[in-house]
Amino acid sequence: MQRINVDAAAPTVKRFLKTLTMARDGLEIELEGRIMCKKVPPMQLSDAEKAAQLTEVSTLLRKARTRAKNTPEEIIERDIQTALNTLRRQR
Repeated sequence: MQRINVDAAAPTVKRFLKTLTMARDGLEIELEGRIMCKKVPPMQLSDAEKAAQLTEVSTLLRKARTRAKNTPEEIIERDIQTALNTLRRQR
């Protein structure tokens, strides 16, 4: 699956994406009559897709735990404060 990171996108794009709400059967984004993407709720995923998602989450958690285990407490606290300040500025 290809992943598109929109962290560097224009603020208007980010605001638009944050406002999207998903219906029970999912969400499709259409542009010029073509469906550009589809967001599907977890209940509609096949068993294989669910397993792939869980594997990816497990891998990410393992990496985060390994990183945190080898990182001094002061650096973790600094990173948390930076993240909180970023969130507060966005509000």
